Amino acid sequence: MVKEVAFSVSAKAARLIGRENITDVSGALTELVKNSYDADAESVLINYDIPFPIIEEGQDISDNINVLSAEDFEFLNSEYIENKNSATKIRIFSNENIELDSNEENKKNKLETVKEVLSKYNHIYIVDNGTGMTEEILSTVWMNIGTSDKEKNTTSKKGRQKTGAKGIGRFALDKLSTATEVYTRQIDNSLYRWRLNWELFEKAELIDDVKAELEIIDDKTMAQISEMFIKSNENEFIDFENNSGTIIHLNPIRDNWFNRDFRKVNKNLKSINPLTSTDCFEVNVLNNYDHSLDFKTSQDRFDRKRYDYRVKAEVKNGELSLLFDRNELDLSLKIIEVTKGGESFSIDLDSEFWSDSAFQKKLTNKSSFDSSIEYSFKISDIIDSNDFSIRDIESIGDFTTELFFLKSAASSIPILKRFNATERKKWSENFSGIKIYRDNFKVRPYGDDGRYFDWLSLSERQQKNPGAPTNKAPWRVLPYQIFGEVLISREGNPNLTDSANRESLVENREYSLLKEILLFIIEQFEADRQYPLQVLGNLIDRRYEKIRSEKKKIFMKDIKRNLSEGKGSVPEDRSSDTETSFDSKNNSEDEFNTEFKDSDIEQALDRITGEFEQSEIMNILMSLSSSGVMASTFAHEINGVATDLGTRNDHLKMCMDSILAESDYRGESFLNPYKLLQFYSVTDRLLAAWLSVIITPLEKESREETISSFDYELRHIIQLWKPLLDSKFISIYEDFSESKITLDNFNKLDLFLILNNFILNSAYYLEEKDSGERRIDISLAETQSLIILELSNNGKELSEKYKANPNYILKPGITTKPEDDGTGLGMWILNEAVERNGGRTEVISDFKGFKIKIIFSKQKEV
Repeated sequence: MVKEVAFSVSAKAARLIGRENITDVSGALTELVKNSYDADAESVLINYDIPFPIIEEGQDISDNINVLSAEDFEFLNSEYIENKNSATKIRIFSNENIELDSNEENKKNKLETVKEVLSKYNHIYIVDNGTGMTEEILSTVWMNIGTSDKEKNTTSKKGRQKTGAKGIGRFALDKLSTATEVYTRQIDNSLYRWRLNWELFEKAELIDDVKAELEIIDDKTMAQISEMFIKSNENEFIDFENNSGTIIHLNPIRDNWFNRDFRKVNKNLKSINPLTSTDCFEVNVLNNYDHSLDFKTSQDRFDRKRYDYRVKAEVKNGELSLLFDRNELDLSLKIIEVTKGGESFSIDLDSEFWSDSAFQKKLTNKSSFDSSIEYSFKISDIIDSNDFSIRDIESIGDFTTELFFLKSAASSIPILKRFNATERKKWSENFSGIKIYRDNFKVRPYGDDGRYFDWLSLSERQQKNPGAPTNKAPWRVLPYQIFGEVLISREGNPNLTDSANRESLVENREYSLLKEILLFIIEQFEADRQYPLQVLGNLIDRRYEKIRSEKKKIFMKDIKRNLSEGKGSVPEDRSSDTETSFDSKNNSEDEFNTEFKDSDIEQALDRITGEFEQSEIMNILMSLSSSGVMASTFAHEINGVATDLGTRNDHLKMCMDSILAESDYRGESFLNPYKLLQFYSVTDRLLAAWLSVIITPLEKESREETISSFDYELRHIIQLWKPLLDSKFISIYEDFSESKITLDNFNKLDLFLILNNFILNSAYYLEEKDSGERRIDISLAETQSLIILELSNNGKELSEKYKANPNYILKPGITTKPEDDGTGLGMWILNEAVERNGGRTEVISDFKGFKIKIIFSKQKEV
């Protein structure tokens, strides 16, 4: 016979889902304010009437000792407090004649006695003017643990989406006090008082054994009840016009309240609703014993003068729409003064800066940097398909975000707008962190002080790239420079759910995807902000180098003259022994010109300043970096070569020992030395090609020589690569003009860096191409003033996430390869080599495959 048995719920469950489930008092109060929001309240008042916030051994209670009744004072004064030096302090053993008890349990019991007396004077009131509750709601919803009422009735009468759903928020009362009474009234209903002693749960066995008290209060209004408790004019914050609302009275208070607890509650309440919300919901905090801890939510809104950048984003139906409101550059400036390396100079912005080709496009012209621009992306294009699926994109749902970037201190970058640093700092203190809101109510603790303040790990990103936005490396925003909100909803994002303790979201796949999308949005903002500032940085560097180059020439002339004059004088002790015509200036100069070349003097000067060594080391490191990645890419082929080399000599010896005198070999086929030598020659050619590509750029001649014929050197490098590319079934095509193309002072090593890194990158992606021809195209052309080198392949196209700003992939550390394969250095090294020779690189976004255009001016700026 099968017998059905029922679950029973221990009374201890109330403590588990209340006192022990909620982390701190700040979280508990937030839960209660959330209930007021769901009840359509327009105003909430939290009143701390706590004369004894800290009840510990040695605590001074002098200031508020007068609130004690005569009976309680007499009791405490007999044994538990000490009056000394005009101070009254808690002393469990105040009689000096009594030897201090070493029994810790006894001490604990005595302190509990003191707490029991003092804590009954500590009260917290939460007052709101919401819809209130009826007897039926109190009996069937309020008393129902884990009720599904807010899951069924998701929208309030005002149209607010209700934030609570688990039906356990009211157990936050147990976290705050040992007893609670609630006064509540709905329009056209009676006023009810509900009372419960939470200590009953400690004594009862089953939760059904605990009973709350419910009674009707006919002789008072909600305003009168409020005035009875709140001894202040602050009642004006709560308008009981409809005589409806709820008043929660908490007493005695369980825990000590330190100033940091009061401040934490205030900070959390500051941002309880989104900054962009138009819903009227005001929270006021009144502290009867320390008005410095009073607080009122701000209705402040951010106008344009308060931020440098505003980023609005919407994710809808698998697409991301981005809007950047650019407000940082001062477009009214005509001339800026710059100081670098001890050199000061002026820059005409219109003729030198805004005329740059970087600002000739619609989204990057001058006027666009004081307006809003828009981009759009498919979510599937900006995430790694190895990490997230289409189903993940669908299950995360739609959401929006709005972020603000603002500097709180003046910047040294001269084209940025000036602002009031004092006001900015104040705003930064009031608004901080990126917060999550569900249905316009904050999801704790994202963006709050603590480990979730930087929940997107922006600090970690910035530590990897700590440079200024004028540098070439990707600029990264710091967590305290950006704040804002992510707006989700219970209906639209059902998979972004609260964890059991209401202290964060469940960290599932949808949560991880949310973070990934937000980081992409932030990365796009970072690139957009850095775009003009990096152009300025490059311009400043060029102008600085030009000044230094001109000074170097003057210095070289002085050195040359001094050397000449020095060689023209003969020491006195040798003047009589020589017949040479050192007194002839022309002879002296001729000898100088014979023995000292300009390049010798310049190299000596560079060595003195340390520039030569730094430049040479950097070039060698770049080449070695490329070589290391190269060896990794072609490891399979090289491993095969190594295996063949291991047995080659044995095979040759065997074959040679078997050779007869006849010119035609007639022995066994597998011993035919001619066939074996033919096979080995193929292997040797592959090895030789690999070694040539690796070693040639490192040779001193390659590092120091300049190119006399651009097209000749290109063909030479291509020929070095062909055997290796043939092994991967990759064809390389060249399209050069027949005429000789030259570019003054172009370093041969830099051409290796450009070609090697592009071919290496192409080989990686072309190997993924399963069908069709694998090809690399290299074309070289010239106009009257330019040399144009175009490099392309028919492999993987540029990632959609970079098409809005394709040149972003030229920054160090940016890669589209899997994390274990890519370093993000190859394209950066290529671009560095181009810029070092006065050129510029353009990544072509609309190409079937991958393509870059490199443009050199025949008249290089010096």
